[in-house]
Amino acid sequence: MPGTVGSTSRILMVEDDPSVRSSMERILAEYNHWQMVTVTSGESAIEAWKGIVFDLILLDIELPEMGGIEATRAIRKIEDETGRERTPIIAFSPRQYAEYWKECHEFGLDDFIPKPVKIESLVKAMKRFLPPADV
Repeated sequence: MPGTVGSTSRILMVEDDPSVRSSMERILAEYNHWQMVTVTSGESAIEAWKGIVFDLILLDIELPEMGGIEATRAIRKIEDETGRERTPIIAFSPRQYAEYWKECHEFGLDDFIPKPVKIESLVKAMKRFLPPADV
């Protein structure tokens, strides 16, 4: 795991919808010890990830132009080619969990949360990947 106990986790949130982004930022602001970076596209997510070692990526699947699946594939390819440590990616989408999770997992996603995102589900998923002191 990239972070360590007592560390400040770095989280990349990728969400293009301003209202969803604002709601998620408000929810996550309760955990103000996190270093949050927010971008609105798959391309921007890859560029931000290349420049910063993130402990976790929160990724909307349905983004314009380059979607979340394509961004995940690109990140996983770079990790494989460079030996960079795998960054956990939690995806969210309005699609139903049961029908979509298997496909998302095959693309390299680590967890999936259906929209609308419930804070309990989000925090439970994040706990799987962040150091105990950060959740």
